[in-house]
Amino acid sequence: MNGNNLKGEIPDLSALELLETLDFSHNNLSGSIPSSLATLKNLKALHMNQNNLIAEIPDLSALELLETLDFSHNSLSGSIPNTFAPLKNLKVLYMNGNNLIGEIPDLSTLELLETLDFSHNSLSGSIPNTFAPLKNLKVLYMNENNLIGEIPDLSTLELLETLDFSHNSLSGPIPNTFASLKNLKVLYMNGNNINGEIPDLNALELLETLDFSHNNLSGSIPSSLSAVKNLKVLYMNENNLKGEIPDLSALELLETLDLSDNHLSGPIPSSLATFKNLKALYLQNNNLSGTIPTALLQRRQTSSFTFEFSGNPSLCDSISSDCSHPPTPVQRPRGSKSKLSTGITVGISVAGILLLGVAIGFVTYFIYKKKKSSVHNGAIHEGLSQVELAGSECSGTVIMGEPIPAELHVRRFSYKEVEVATNNFTTILGQGGFGPVYKGWLDDGRVVAIKVSSNISLQGSKEFLNEIDLLSRVHHKCLVRLLGYCNEEKQVLVYEFMSEGSLFEHLHGPHSNDNSVLPWVTRLRIILDAAHGLSYLHEGCSPQIIHRDIKSSNILLNDQMEAKISDFGISRNQPINGTGAPPTAVMGTLGYVDPAYIKSLNMTERIDVYSFGVLLFEIVSGRRPIFESLSSKQSISIIDWVTFSFYLIFW
Repeated sequence: MNGNNLKGEIPDLSALELLETLDFSHNNLSGSIPSSLATLKNLKALHMNQNNLIAEIPDLSALELLETLDFSHNSLSGSIPNTFAPLKNLKVLYMNGNNLIGEIPDLSTLELLETLDFSHNSLSGSIPNTFAPLKNLKVLYMNENNLIGEIPDLSTLELLETLDFSHNSLSGPIPNTFASLKNLKVLYMNGNNINGEIPDLNALELLETLDFSHNNLSGSIPSSLSAVKNLKVLYMNENNLKGEIPDLSALELLETLDLSDNHLSGPIPSSLATFKNLKALYLQNNNLSGTIPTALLQRRQTSSFTFEFSGNPSLCDSISSDCSHPPTPVQRPRGSKSKLSTGITVGISVAGILLLGVAIGFVTYFIYKKKKSSVHNGAIHEGLSQVELAGSECSGTVIMGEPIPAELHVRRFSYKEVEVATNNFTTILGQGGFGPVYKGWLDDGRVVAIKVSSNISLQGSKEFLNEIDLLSRVHHKCLVRLLGYCNEEKQVLVYEFMSEGSLFEHLHGPHSNDNSVLPWVTRLRIILDAAHGLSYLHEGCSPQIIHRDIKSSNILLNDQMEAKISDFGISRNQPINGTGAPPTAVMGTLGYVDPAYIKSLNMTERIDVYSFGVLLFEIVSGRRPIFESLSSKQSISIIDWVTFSFYLIFW
């Protein structure tokens, strides 16, 4: 019964006593999981994934023959029941993508278990040390929870191939016992509070992906990593690593190496230029010194290789031998100022007219003091050959939490895949100018937002292709990530899922009630995120990108209330030296559009800076850009209201 548009609650099936396989996955079923399923004692496979099921998981301890249990991607709540213990034949257990809370129960009796996925929930407590008996375990996902404490000894899990503890609050060191996991191919520990030095992992000869990024690791990068000869992806960025980069020339299969945002010193090893498979090398924001190997700079000129090294003041360009002005990802004329200081910060300063001058000053301080964003260039996916590119080069931060290989994950979906991912378009998240937005699940388990064009959409094919063009090339943690597209029966865009909706909804919509007023510290963080995303478009891209529709409904928020700019359908590359056709019509949203742009059609970053200023007033005051005056009952713009208020206060 999977993959249909079934609705309603699951009926009583207790009469089907001989049933061995029950699959209701990929539907739109609601209600709770009936406890009567426990009577189906011959059941071996139970699939209820990707529905809208709610409530707690019932007692299924009587299903002793059960081998596969999949309740993933629903809205189940409560804790994971202790009653799983009798299911001793269980081999596959999926509970990911729900609202489960509480601690992980003792599963030590499930000795045949091969796959265990509790990811993308709200589980708390520590990772239990009772996994030791699960010697058949090959896949273990605990990522995207609220787990704390140290990582337990997992050395008995010798068959383990994939281990993902990323995006929790785990602390303590990386266990030396990881060296016993000799079948491990994928290891994610990123986005935690792990400290200490990196242990010796040279025994992990099959390891292909290793991500220790966004932690508090210290010490040096061990030279023993060179023994992990199957390694293709290595992320060590955003730690406190120091010392020199070791000789990793033995890693002949390496495709992506990210050591950015550490405290590494010494020269860039010339051996890095000899990696034939290397497609992306990130060394920015360290203390590296000496001359950049000429071979790396020459290789950087090719479209198939990304090499970033900004934020290392003592590095010298081996071609120009210029150390006083180290190269940056986007070369500007000497003496030119940062757009963040002259543009975004001006908007922040103007917003200080209101009573939060100190708070806005705090943001401005952070904009000046915070490290420059790290960079990530990208190539166009081969499926986009029909898009006419304007030819811009951008560099931005590697997206936190999900490593981006050099070959960008801009996937071309078939329309059938879109139908399956959305359960035949059943869970609608909202409606935009492009068309409805649906919640979906990819085949790898990721939750996504899927925008489908409507027949009455205001955005046509040009905007559709423009969005794919831009978002397949620009990557920054403060820009929403495009995962794929479809251009068959309908035009479809697939994005990362932003669970908290838009800033507009929190200021004016369903999230704006008195019980969920945005705290000021959250508003400040949103302002800062939006400023960095906008600064990246203006500074980190050559030619720069003008968004042209900065507004609260285009600022999306994830579950950590981190803000990302979205909707690039009407964005444009800024013409260089007068090249390119000038705009012939005003684009944007009423209340956010710069009046000077309306008059002149002169497309500069000022368009976005003005809209950003309006956005600041909106965030600080809670008023819409255009609202009805209580006294005159007439519409008034927030700019006029601020100007009038300023006049009353100071004159």
